[in-house]
Amino acid sequence: MTKIFIALFALFSFSINAQTNVRAWYADGQVWIVWNMQLPLPETVRVFASPDLFLSTAEATQIGRPFHLDYLPTALKEQVDTSATWRIPDGNGGKYQLGLTEGLFVYTPHNAGSRYFAVVADGETIVIPGVNITDESVSYFYDPINDPVECHLQSSFLSPFSNEHFCLAYSMWVDGRDNQWESRPDFPVMANAAKNGMPGFFFISVPLDLDTSKLFALSVWLHGGGGIAHQSLAGSRRDVNVDPHDGILLAHNDDVFGRRGSTPAFIENPSLHFGWRKNWDPFTSDNIPVTPDTIINYTQRRYLWTDQWLMRRFNVDPNRIHIHGHSMGSWGATGMAKAFPEHYASAAIFNNGFRGHEPGTNMAAMFGETAAHFPTNLKKRNGETVHYPEPYDITTNTSSQRDLPVFRSFHSKNDIGDANYWGVDVVNQYRAADADGHGMALYWSERSHGIDTGPDFDDHWVNGTTATTQTAVDNVAWGEVLYRSDVSYPAFYNHRLDVNANEPGDGAPGTGPFGNGDDWGTWGADPTEQLEGQFRFACRTSFALDQAAVADDV
Repeated sequence: MTKIFIALFALFSFSINAQTNVRAWYADGQVWIVWNMQLPLPETVRVFASPDLFLSTAEATQIGRPFHLDYLPTALKEQVDTSATWRIPDGNGGKYQLGLTEGLFVYTPHNAGSRYFAVVADGETIVIPGVNITDESVSYFYDPINDPVECHLQSSFLSPFSNEHFCLAYSMWVDGRDNQWESRPDFPVMANAAKNGMPGFFFISVPLDLDTSKLFALSVWLHGGGGIAHQSLAGSRRDVNVDPHDGILLAHNDDVFGRRGSTPAFIENPSLHFGWRKNWDPFTSDNIPVTPDTIINYTQRRYLWTDQWLMRRFNVDPNRIHIHGHSMGSWGATGMAKAFPEHYASAAIFNNGFRGHEPGTNMAAMFGETAAHFPTNLKKRNGETVHYPEPYDITTNTSSQRDLPVFRSFHSKNDIGDANYWGVDVVNQYRAADADGHGMALYWSERSHGIDTGPDFDDHWVNGTTATTQTAVDNVAWGEVLYRSDVSYPAFYNHRLDVNANEPGDGAPGTGPFGNGDDWGTWGADPTEQLEGQFRFACRTSFALDQAAVADDV
């Protein structure tokens, strides 16, 4: 990442004391504020607005404070092209490609109006006409129905992992407010006020032979901690074949830049694919909460809205939306499928430890310590508040809905690191899900944490019965064809009581290399037929099955 900014610095042959040439215009439901950047790049700049011309920031309202990682296309530079710049609507029906020395902030209005906009480096208060404020008051409009907020294409290219898929890189810019319920009809609040205007970056992978005249599936892949969206382009992760055939693939980038305790803002700062607490201050080091705070599902809202945008703009089948994720991405996929179960046809999760983040990490700045169980804005079916880390387990209801989509959980008995390790928590979750009638397909096997470690352990869910046989049940294409959200399926549970069932053990280390119990197995699915890639089971599962019926079913 440092190389990106060194290259940028080399383009400047002068030094100035203020952001200059500030311009702004309205297009596609938002106001686009562009300026020439000062060197050295300020860590943050402040954006101010007022209906009247102002000469001091004290005379205006601050509408944003983006980090340089926000006002530059950081993810686009890192994952597509180090020389990339933002590509935005120009206000006249065309596109404007920012120069290498230009920064961007995007403001989402909630009413029609007209304002002057100024950009100053953090710590500066002077506003100079003709330098760091728009020359005129900029008019903007508010028409959520006829002129809604949009996503914007940044780049397109053939997938580096597959010559059968074309990839599109998109960005959108969020609306951040202190009150999370003050959403526009077309655009939910997706950040607190401190992160207003932050970009959200994602990729779409499209099969070259996809018939887009017909409804097609949408499959979402969420990356792990420290990962990036680029890792989940079509053709990647060959061990589980992230390879859409009958639809498109969406890969989100989970970056929320800001200080986390003593840790400064840096790339690949995640929100655990969920959100962050309402009063998180990303600009100070003293931001570890000492009192309870509500965690808002800002990121979940962004992901859900992106799906809805794709359904409006493309021929996505609303009944064939699937979500997948590994490690931290499995937390996100679990959280989304539980919070919005009617939205998804299936969920496939890999190596979810069901615990939330480890104690004593800098993630406490955004979520509080795991043991503090901060409340979220989500509600359970009976109206009770969902607490962190309940969104990430597989046994706690986190929505008003009873049923879940088809749920497949894969874990590894050689996963011994961080919050996702194989242990008592994982086995207890499996036992509870099987006992309570959730109807999930639960798998365990020999590999370690990484999906690509399967061949090192002759992993049965990757290698199948032989080293050259790859299973189908964990692939993107498996869910695309088989599952729909408007169909209910038979569910299998109490599988652990079958005398012929596999046994995962108790989660504690055993005498063998994989702990006690069977090295590999499944509950809720037939292992032999699954290995052959045949359709054996499907389930639209329930948190509220009649317990008498559950007790009688083995």
